[in-house]
Amino acid sequence: MPAMISYSINREDVVLAKVFSDVSLGFYVEVGANDPVEGSNTYHFYQKGWHGICLEPGTICHKFAKARPRDISLNVAASDQAGELVFHEFPVGHALSSLHDRQPDVGAQFLTGKTTRKVRVEPLREIFAKHKPPGIDFMGIDVEGHELATITGAERLLAAQHPVLVVELEDRHGGIAPSVDLLASWGYAGKVLVDDRWVPLTEFDLAAHQAEYHATPRPSGGYLSMTLRKQEHYINNVVFTHPECTWDVR
Repeated sequence: MPAMISYSINREDVVLAKVFSDVSLGFYVEVGANDPVEGSNTYHFYQKGWHGICLEPGTICHKFAKARPRDISLNVAASDQAGELVFHEFPVGHALSSLHDRQPDVGAQFLTGKTTRKVRVEPLREIFAKHKPPGIDFMGIDVEGHELATITGAERLLAAQHPVLVVELEDRHGGIAPSVDLLASWGYAGKVLVDDRWVPLTEFDLAAHQAEYHATPRPSGGYLSMTLRKQEHYINNVVFTHPECTWDVR
């Protein structure tokens, strides 16, 4: 595949581009979309002519209307039930914002100005019922520990369409197994990209890999050090496919 510019923090768009290298136009859903360009997992596809639905509960969501007018951008978080939840927002290190109150292991400068407020949460089944998306090619989920509830709220769609899923999973943010086990019960199997080779999750100890990475001393740099994972091959994205998926990873 030709060289591409990666906008994602952890090369999520590179992973997806390998899966959809032959698709010129498509439809995505990005849950936890963050910024429309910087660190975006879908901006590469938007530039290719794709469009989709982007969910981002942070105040940064207002940037989508100007930067990506073809997309449906929703200032809401995904969960398993509709209502309100407390959102912990970091306006400087906005990719660290979460529905879970934890102290990110980053430089203090990126935690400046933290705010805590209630935000609207909706299950994906209700969001899809409102906006009636066409066939969804892939759905990215990057929700800093809220993966299980997000996936649970999408059960109806996953049963009907079987899109490719790319889920950021961190063992230190609520564990890996709960989401993997739930998706496995629905027929989904995960793979990770290791040294440019797809490896079944059943053959790769993701939790051990992440523990070893975080235990290795690195130069200080806080939030900036996360961007170095592009070069260091840090793995926290799992691609899940269903036997009835149109696309697969090989």
